Amino acid sequence: MGFFRDYKYSTTKVTAICTDTTGGNFVWVAFSQNASGNCLLLKVSATDLNQIYYTVQVPVSSINSIVISNGYVFLSVTHSTILSIAYSLTTPLTSFITLNKPTGITESSIACAVDNAGDVYFLTPGIAAGQFATVVVTNNLNVIQEILVMNQEGVFVNNASSLTVDSLNNIWVVTQNTPSFLVRIWFASGGWMYQQTNLI
Repeated sequence: MGFFRDYKYSTTKVTAICTDTTGGNFVWVAFSQNASGNCLLLKVSATDLNQIYYTVQVPVSSINSIVISNGYVFLSVTHSTILSIAYSLTTPLTSFITLNKPTGITESSIACAVDNAGDVYFLTPGIAAGQFATVVVTNNLNVIQEILVMNQEGVFVNNASSLTVDSLNNIWVVTQNTPSFLVRIWFASGGWMYQQTNLI
């Protein structure tokens, strides 16, 4: 028989969570913007979510997604100029790396994922006029390695909503169109390849 616990926080609604097994069992919990204009990011015990280790005030409009890589917790955020912020897992109050939006990208990152090597992938949706869904690939220090704009190989993607990276480092992106599309992106000899499938 399973056991369930109910935790109530006296703050705004939760927007993202991520487990963290670095040096213990923890959960990072992100909350929507508060009256001070910040989003709270809490590092809590995985066995007692009321046991809080860190409370970070993140100066963004929203935290949309969270992943862990190489000693940092990476955030996909909504902000006018910032694409991502990576906070140290052990010293988040003083150690962080900010990644600004690359030239030509006006939208915010709505989701993130991490691959086998620890590289982090950030997705922008391609909803704004003149924008296509884009995957920004960074190394584990939030330095850009690739920018994959999804208007290649006959694949033109708008209204993307989520992404993941599988064990072979294929990038998978899904859209909210009607019908929706599943897009696979992978690296082969000659460069990046794109394949789009309609989902019924």
